[in-house]
Amino acid sequence: MFARSSTNFLPDAPFKPDLKELGYFITDDGDLRSIRDPSKGFHYAINKVSRWNDVNREAMRICMRAEYHRRFESEGIAHFFLPQMTTTKPSDPHVPILTTPLDALRKKTQVLVIVNGHMQDLGVWAWRLLEHEHGSLNGTALGLAKKLNHCAKEQPGMIVANLGQLLFSHKYQCAVTRDSWNSLPRASAVHPSPKIHPEHNIIPGNENPEAHLRFILENVVLNPDLVAKDAEIYVVGLSRSADVLIELFNSEWSKYSRRITAIGLTSPSTMPERITNSDFKTFLAERARSWESAYAPLNVCTDRPEPTVSPAVNSSSASTNTGDTDPGPQWGLGDDGPIQQLKLCPTFSGGDEFIDELVFPRVYPHVVDWFFNEVGINPAGYKNPELEIFKTNEEVGQSDQYDGASEPLNNVGAGPDLSVVNEPVVDEEANSEPMGPPRIVVEDAEADIGDLA
Repeated sequence: MFARSSTNFLPDAPFKPDLKELGYFITDDGDLRSIRDPSKGFHYAINKVSRWNDVNREAMRICMRAEYHRRFESEGIAHFFLPQMTTTKPSDPHVPILTTPLDALRKKTQVLVIVNGHMQDLGVWAWRLLEHEHGSLNGTALGLAKKLNHCAKEQPGMIVANLGQLLFSHKYQCAVTRDSWNSLPRASAVHPSPKIHPEHNIIPGNENPEAHLRFILENVVLNPDLVAKDAEIYVVGLSRSADVLIELFNSEWSKYSRRITAIGLTSPSTMPERITNSDFKTFLAERARSWESAYAPLNVCTDRPEPTVSPAVNSSSASTNTGDTDPGPQWGLGDDGPIQQLKLCPTFSGGDEFIDELVFPRVYPHVVDWFFNEVGINPAGYKNPELEIFKTNEEVGQSDQYDGASEPLNNVGAGPDLSVVNEPVVDEEANSEPMGPPRIVVEDAEADIGDLA
């Protein structure tokens, strides 16, 4: 039997967070461009080995994060660190969020809370916009901050949660996503990613997306020292984080109901039968809206909840549910009899790309307009009006209602140029053999616990 010494293992991927060495630059508009061909963005598939591609991408993203956070600060968006509740970066495990500067946040009468995607970096809605298209404004919190400057009453405050970066690296003194953790440097190319220590790499009070969201709501949003007691709170949940938001409110609605003014959702997957709290269900129908991909023009109503009790159900018994029991599937009436209700709230078109992370970059101007130019006009008495549902060509028998093209968003709708991204990499010296390290099993992974072990 042959054994290979660890000193002979192939070194890990060598890419460093230096844009020039990686072959890119960031334009004044914040877009990533190739030095060799400025018409192109990031090129992922530089090697047949995915480890090389992932480390190269992470090195590039480290540079972009630094640049975007510098631009966040120039737009008046500050960092706030949890659970220490400080604006100064601590050395203990922490997770940053974005807020309006605290002195200004305390005075705001309207506050927008963004529950960011559970796999995204802080303040980033969609990396694919930043890496491949001209989408820096729409793909990050920068565009939202600029939009909030033009609201009807006043500039609302903003809080951006960070459900993605919930692992803490002591070596680099920062919170990271799971993708970033897996791209951390390793002892060799065949070593596994660093072990996740349940005590040293998990952030207290923010152990998972639900715990992080609960921590923000209880310690920031409902904290009268940070947000005024009478401020209107508007919440938006993005993609799978929208489901985290829904599940938390469904189980603890009595704690938050008096403070939440309206809710926006993008691409939620929670089915209506999971909503067991009748008060929260009513709130969703009357003061919430969802945006989802659809073959329809942007921001037209595509669906709405049907009546939640069928004629066969006793209305008095149906109204007594307080969330302690599961009422089972809720039903409305269709042309052929009862049908299962599939929508939590009125639903609007979010474009026709059918990529969840692209919905919010497309619709956030409409979300902000609805929050502050409609609900905010009468926050105490607002209810969703009767909305006309958009009919497809097949439903109305016409050919001119929707032409199959969504509104452009700086030409980001088509996504990356797949002919470039998926371009095969050829190893001319060994065309029949895969590039990269041999398949060697290494049992022991490194730990990232600093001096705490």
